[in-house]
Amino acid sequence: GVGSVMIAHLYIPAIDNTANLATSLSYNNVTKLLRDEMDYQGISFTDALEMEAVAKYFPKGEVSARSLIAGNDILCLPGDIEGSILEIKKAIRRRDLTWPEIDARVRKVLRAKYRAGLNEFTLISTENIVADLNKYTNGIRQMIADHAITLLSNNDGVLPLMKNEDSKIAYVGVGLSEDNFFSGKMKSLFNADIYFFNYKQDLSRVNSLIQSLQKTYTEVIVGVHQYSRRPASNFGLSASAVQLVNTLSKQMRTTVLLFGNPYAAANFCDLSNLLVCYEDDEITQQTAIEILSGSKTPRGVLPVTVCEKFQYGTGLIVNQGLVEEQTHESSLNPDKIAEIESLLDEVTLEGAAPGGVVLVAKDGKIVYEKAFGVIDVESGEPVTTDVIYDLASVTKISATTLSIMKLYEEGKIDLKKKLVDYLPWVKGTNKANLVIEDLLMHQAGLKAWIPFYKETIDPQTQQPIGAYYSNIEEEDFTVRVTDQLYMRKDWVDTIYKRILSSELENRGKYVYSDLDFIFLGRIVEEISGMSLAEYVNVHFYEPLGMTSTCFLPYKHFPLNKIAPTENE
Repeated sequence: GVGSVMIAHLYIPAIDNTANLATSLSYNNVTKLLRDEMDYQGISFTDALEMEAVAKYFPKGEVSARSLIAGNDILCLPGDIEGSILEIKKAIRRRDLTWPEIDARVRKVLRAKYRAGLNEFTLISTENIVADLNKYTNGIRQMIADHAITLLSNNDGVLPLMKNEDSKIAYVGVGLSEDNFFSGKMKSLFNADIYFFNYKQDLSRVNSLIQSLQKTYTEVIVGVHQYSRRPASNFGLSASAVQLVNTLSKQMRTTVLLFGNPYAAANFCDLSNLLVCYEDDEITQQTAIEILSGSKTPRGVLPVTVCEKFQYGTGLIVNQGLVEEQTHESSLNPDKIAEIESLLDEVTLEGAAPGGVVLVAKDGKIVYEKAFGVIDVESGEPVTTDVIYDLASVTKISATTLSIMKLYEEGKIDLKKKLVDYLPWVKGTNKANLVIEDLLMHQAGLKAWIPFYKETIDPQTQQPIGAYYSNIEEEDFTVRVTDQLYMRKDWVDTIYKRILSSELENRGKYVYSDLDFIFLGRIVEEISGMSLAEYVNVHFYEPLGMTSTCFLPYKHFPLNKIAPTENE
């Protein structure tokens, strides 16, 4: 499903031991490994061809030809364009390249341009262009943090971190001399006392700090910050900082979080409680806080081998007593797995669904998780285990009904009361006296649904009417339908007006209706002072570690991770 990859200028003898030949120029790497063995059909870019890693070994034109011979589609910064064309033509005459190969790559690039809409010229406004280009960046960074943070050891069972009357928590910011985002969150959420230990402090400070902590605290959280990505001088970690972390972990109940290069975990292979967080930005720190509090689950596995204890693929998941040992070994009976996979094959072959994901938990462990089929038949893009699906009408149960149940449990809603008791704006309409209990049971007499959209669509052309929609987001058009279609914001009021003026029919009889739950959702918002989306996230999804359950997922996740579920 990846659209394009860039090949780095690396020398990897296990792939190609040809002297001075970077992987970006290697047929073994680009064609044999990436294309043939990994079956990658997307676009491959070279890294910049003017970089010394390749430029010092080959003339500019020759390096371009070698890139194409290796199997690349696009040459990044080839420098000498005329010389490149000349050398590519020579390669074709030598039959190192063929015209059909060139044509196939041109077609591949043209298809990519077509998919991006570049076949139709559109003048792009430069106003807010930086913000527009980066509007999904934080969502992608959040998704990475949610999937990457790795729990390497949890021997003391400290996750999630429970705060009670007897607990006294300290946070030690290693590499810090002042508060950062994470220490601020530790202070506000866990009432932790904050200590700093920078990389200039010596062993005398180690001993005094440990003595102070032992006297007062039941729990210590250590964050290792601001160390180098590069391995020189042990990533910039001082010997005293390493000793502090290791000694503290042996003498007290301590959880350590590494905010940076995972290879630095080699210094801490004997720790009882260790999380690798990979980055040291606010998004990663916020996600780490949510993992500590139990509202999110560590889901990552080590992408590298750090030491004998922490091998490639190591990773634990702890969530409400459910632990996943990411060893990829299933304790299921092979015959049962065969039954599951046979059923999945039948689902796709019969066209019941284009694809999906199955997860099996057994004895408190996730033992089987598999994606099958494609996201949609037209694109043929394969499903992965992190694809997000629309729950559709199940939302009534998994969001609205849950919320009403909680408010009822808290004594904040009376099912015998009337709609007007919670929504004063229905006063004077035939909806005012509807009973909450009847709304929940779909027997309040409301219509099954109202086709609001028909008023906004031209009946002849079936196209959106300009009075109601704009192709861009602007002052009066803020309700997002797609990224290229925005509805008038005042049409929302019109929808409620249509609902309030609609007739009642079949009162006391069961008629499954969307309208009942539109009203119930507004009741939740009125009582709680929060949007329904915010309410269910705070009270249900975050505490359960349901990190990808949300409303309006396009605001939180890349679009290519959200399965299309209806052809509009």
